[in-house]
Amino acid sequence: MGIFKAWWHTQSCVGVLFDKDLNSLPRLRIESAGESISVQSRFASPVEFAAYTSYFIKDGAVHFFLSRSNFHNVAKHGRGEFYLCGNFNGWQDAIGKDAWKLKKGSCEFEYELAVPISYFGDLRKKFLFKFANKEGRWFQPRADAPNLEYDADGNANLRFLFSRTHKNFILAQSSKACDLREDSYIVNEDSLTKLRIDEAELLLESNYECKMGVEISGGKTTFNFFAPRADYVELLLRKLPSDNPETFAMQTEDGALWTLSFNENLAGKYYTYKVFGRNLNASTSFDFSREIIDPYAELLTCAGVAKIVDARFAPRAEVPFVPPKWQDLSIMEIHIRDVLKNAPESIAEREKLGFKGISKWLDSDDCYLLKTNVNAVEIQPVQEFDNKSVAEYHWGYMPVNWFAPSSAYASGFMTQAEDFAEMVDAFHKRNLAVILDVVYNHVGEPNHLIAIDKEYYFNTTKDFALTNFSGCGNDFRADAPMSKKLIIESLKHFVSRYNVDGFRFDLAELIGCDTLSEIEVELKKVKPGI
Repeated sequence: MGIFKAWWHTQSCVGVLFDKDLNSLPRLRIESAGESISVQSRFASPVEFAAYTSYFIKDGAVHFFLSRSNFHNVAKHGRGEFYLCGNFNGWQDAIGKDAWKLKKGSCEFEYELAVPISYFGDLRKKFLFKFANKEGRWFQPRADAPNLEYDADGNANLRFLFSRTHKNFILAQSSKACDLREDSYIVNEDSLTKLRIDEAELLLESNYECKMGVEISGGKTTFNFFAPRADYVELLLRKLPSDNPETFAMQTEDGALWTLSFNENLAGKYYTYKVFGRNLNASTSFDFSREIIDPYAELLTCAGVAKIVDARFAPRAEVPFVPPKWQDLSIMEIHIRDVLKNAPESIAEREKLGFKGISKWLDSDDCYLLKTNVNAVEIQPVQEFDNKSVAEYHWGYMPVNWFAPSSAYASGFMTQAEDFAEMVDAFHKRNLAVILDVVYNHVGEPNHLIAIDKEYYFNTTKDFALTNFSGCGNDFRADAPMSKKLIIESLKHFVSRYNVDGFRFDLAELIGCDTLSEIEVELKKVKPGI
């Protein structure tokens, strides 16, 4: 009997799935970095098996389970009645029938249904299933479910086999904690076979509550940087963006959070990082030659060098403003440069390229925005994007950083934060709410996050190729804890510092309903009327 999947279930426990049920425990061990590591094995419980497969078979029945953790769009559509659907009951024909209606769960899952084995007839057939609500909305299974299968039309379904009841799932407790920087293998001594242990589940649990980026407090400057599989991280400091950098080794206690502190206020200096690691497989894309932008950088040059900002003295939007209720909004979508194309000649040509021109134009009685009776503007993306020069016209939908207002729209060198704050104030003085068009489903080029940790920050196939549902070359893994933190903290930054009134999310379905719900909750804590 062969192993068809193995993964780190916890820091020191490997989940091992065999292709069929076992009568006895196999002899297993782990190989990692040339070392043989002993394990203590046990059969997983039916509930532990169902946590990954959404079913188990026991006591003459197939038990099916619907849980929020296994079906990502339950949060949005998970109200009312739910039904088990499959190729054994006519798929959508089962919706609305009491026999296939799920009941409140009696164990760790929200909803469940037990179906007698006798119902299925020939147990050698291929059985597929998934769940739907009463309105016919299908719940999509998690992409890493071990029993996931796609049909000819690309629909994701789950498969159950009567040869995999739950007795094919082994939990192997390791005598040594795993190192995510190393490739590890589970070895079956009985069949003399081995399989690489997937690290994704454990990797994607990495999470830190501390403030990331740069923090200046009490005359001390602290850098915090998340790189969960790096071997070494360097901080590069400069007085000016074009200077040769001083390099400093970052420190880490757990191999994931890298930190460094200086007993001085470094505001005004410039910095980047270098991330060193071993590309043991395609799940990482470490590039030792590249300088990496801090994902939490608040101010950037067009060339991608971050400036250290002391939050106490950073420009802020100051005009008090209460945005209209969402049901009362009348919105005009604008692009910074398009809307200024025919602005008055009194506005300088450089100012017509950015935020400063908008501020001056709003002071003019000839500003046609003020004659449209709208009460809000939705501004196409203004977070730092991948333009090659200030002069280049860009829609802004290829972001390279989510904290920094775009350097392309600055009226002078590194004035973009001041100019952006002034522009938001100018809109508010004219009783216009400011909504930003934001892009969190993918990133532009150069892709800095991929050089920090490809698999953590981006959705990939089983072979670690980037998925491309965005159509832009990559899909940001928005549901990973530190990815979600990056999104939420950057949005809160634009609300708390620049008094932005709302956001429109590009390709929001790729971000996910659960993440969007968390975003809404967190932003309303900062600005209830957002």
